[in-house]
Amino acid sequence: MIFKKPFHFDGLKKYDYSYITNKVIVNCYARRIFSKNIDADSMEDMQKTRVLRSCAQYMCQIDLFKYPIILPIINIVSIILILPAVLYLLLKRLFLHTQVSKNRKSTVMFLHFLWRRRIVPMQYDDVVFIEKIHRSLSVHDLLTVNRLFQHRYHILFSPLFLSKCILVVSAYSDIIARYKPRNIINFTEGSFYSSFVTAYCETHEVKHVNIMHGDRFFYAGNAFCEFHEFHVWGEYYRNLFVSLHCPPKQFIISVNPVHKYLFDRGWNQENINMFKILLVTFDYYMTSSIFFKLLRRLIATLDKNWSVIIRPHYIRAYKKHCNTIYLLCKELGISCSIKTPEDNTIENAILYSQIVVSVASTTLLDAWIAGRKVICLYAPEKVIYPVERFESSKNVFVLEKNSTNEDIKHFIDEPPIRSYDELMLVSQFSNVKGSTTT
Repeated sequence: MIFKKPFHFDGLKKYDYSYITNKVIVNCYARRIFSKNIDADSMEDMQKTRVLRSCAQYMCQIDLFKYPIILPIINIVSIILILPAVLYLLLKRLFLHTQVSKNRKSTVMFLHFLWRRRIVPMQYDDVVFIEKIHRSLSVHDLLTVNRLFQHRYHILFSPLFLSKCILVVSAYSDIIARYKPRNIINFTEGSFYSSFVTAYCETHEVKHVNIMHGDRFFYAGNAFCEFHEFHVWGEYYRNLFVSLHCPPKQFIISVNPVHKYLFDRGWNQENINMFKILLVTFDYYMTSSIFFKLLRRLIATLDKNWSVIIRPHYIRAYKKHCNTIYLLCKELGISCSIKTPEDNTIENAILYSQIVVSVASTTLLDAWIAGRKVICLYAPEKVIYPVERFESSKNVFVLEKNSTNEDIKHFIDEPPIRSYDELMLVSQFSNVKGSTTT
């Protein structure tokens, strides 16, 4: 009964990745906001379109999450705080001692998490990493923001939208004042303010660059975004974002250095069966008892010569849940250990494993690219993960409540398939061959 006690409350928040739901939302706002001249060539129209893109992405996210009580409260708080916040940021700029670069060759990147250093495309080799974000505003910034917002008054009135855009602009403005960069790199395709900030950067002749940093699905919350450059991992993701009404000209299919490392060391690795290690990468969704029941079935099919490694999420450890898996393995006589991100990188953890298990973690894709077998715990009533995109792969198994123990056992016992067809499928998702294309 060690399995049941910590999960008496099953309050998993539902993220709907179903194609139909998200397609309806995206098309709704595409019709409501954009004219036929969505890709107009004039700079004024381009700037207007970028602001409208942020409006559309914002409304998609509001429509998806539906906060009937919280949203009005946040808007009221935003109205109260926005004026004193702007005054504070203006005063802060007066006392800013800038550290301006001698030339404009530098690239500045927001470094919210240290691991993101490893996924910067190779063509950016002069990056200044910003770990601590400073914020300040100039009068010119306020005039620019006011001019840009004039393009959206008839579409949307939201103090939350306005205050968030100003807050993010203050971070970009401070960086531009300090470093005078040519490029600013961020990871914000899922943030509604991203296109608005692109319009702001345009006024300073700074290139706004975005790097894809996690697996993506057809999800309305990522729709409409625009950057000067948007680096994606493979052709699959380029087509995905274009279908979400993102401008196609921005996309660059770049080499993800992490995927290149995993592919080079893992795809042709011999004697992989000697490891007999099942890596469980823990994410938020696995706090649901449905997925724990699937995981219990999987672990119960393992022979005693297998080992299980539990790797907590890098943001939240979920210690109680990870300990429950650990005790479950001990109860079944399976060797088990918990390895934190500080103990080992996720890349090395994948390379020393034969099978990687999760619900919707990007590590499923990483392991698949490394030539490992992947087991996706699937419960569409909880999380609608697009498993159909892997249906042609022999190295991916979708474990759901209707899966038989014989099917699970057969998949575990068979070695990974390293065929030409499998390689071509992997190449659609990640540019592992190493050539950058637009």
